[in-house]
Amino acid sequence: MCSVYIEEVTQALTHKNIINKYIRFPDTPAARQAVSQRFYRKYGIPGVVGCIDGSHFKIVVPPKEEEHLYYSRKHYHSLNVQMVCDDEYRILNVNSKFGGANHDSFIWENSDLNTYMQSLHRNGEIVWLLGDSGYPQRPWLMIPFLDAESNNYNEKHMRARVVIENTFSRLKNRWRCLHLFVVLVTAKLLLAPVVQWVLVKQQLWFCCHLLLK
Repeated sequence: MCSVYIEEVTQALTHKNIINKYIRFPDTPAARQAVSQRFYRKYGIPGVVGCIDGSHFKIVVPPKEEEHLYYSRKHYHSLNVQMVCDDEYRILNVNSKFGGANHDSFIWENSDLNTYMQSLHRNGEIVWLLGDSGYPQRPWLMIPFLDAESNNYNEKHMRARVVIENTFSRLKNRWRCLHLFVVLVTAKLLLAPVVQWVLVKQQLWFCCHLLLK
């Protein structure tokens, strides 16, 4: 019986209307400016509208014909989930389409958000994401200077980008089903806690309790 309720709650939380409402990248210049101003006040880097990274979430062994797509460099089967968050740990974008065999840069190059950020750049909007050295340097995606041991930009970049690492850590610690040593069955079981995390950040946790009644 419990499995039925889990399925119903998961389906409700991962409905496209819910996801589009609560996991939403800033879609207006004013919204992006508000985020970038907060980043600048906290970390001294202008134009930042989010920090990006990928994290591996362990899954059960998939069918043999697909297994190679999910076997990661960490030597287990996983989803390599790309997320973007703002300075307040709000998740702005999630891409859980790719298996653990795919590199962060490949997932980024094949993501809708990459296309969207490029369109902003073509329209003359000077905003970007912060990523680590696993991503390509682009006018809309800034990474550390790899040939500099220490400089002011790298230090500010590192302090700002740690918010996405902390977001993954907090997400996995709050919902232990996402912990490294517990397997996931489907991507939806990953997205449900992500949506709940956004609800918590927006002080709407009571909605989840209503769904459970």
